[in-house]
Amino acid sequence: MGKAQLSVENSVKAIISCFRIPSWSHDPSGELEEVISANRNAIVKLFGEGYLDTIMEACQAAAKLAPEHGKTTYGDVISYKPPWEIYDRNNAEEAVASAGKAFKVAKSFVERWFKPSVCSEASSHKRYRFKD
Repeated sequence: MGKAQLSVENSVKAIISCFRIPSWSHDPSGELEEVISANRNAIVKLFGEGYLDTIMEACQAAAKLAPEHGKTTYGDVISYKPPWEIYDRNNAEEAVASAGKAFKVAKSFVERWFKPSVCSEASSHKRYRFKD
């Protein structure tokens, strides 16, 4: 459960990192929404309008799983329940499925965003570059 939450979080942060340095928050969904809003035209031009829904699914998964980060790590500190007493197999399978989908979205986004031959105006994308 915890690893799936982190996988979704990091997948969303991979998309964000194409535009800016992601925050240290365990819920990057708001940041992704900002990035999509600010770069909507370039994203639609490269991926098509329908791809925004695909990105938003990853965003929603991050928002849904983010509150679980502490509980998957420490358990419920109020009721003194460890993580394995909070979550069952169904919870874990659902989280792992979300992680797999979010990873695929992030992988395809990053690969295509940085592949200039796909879009004739790829050089006009606002890309974040790390300084050496």
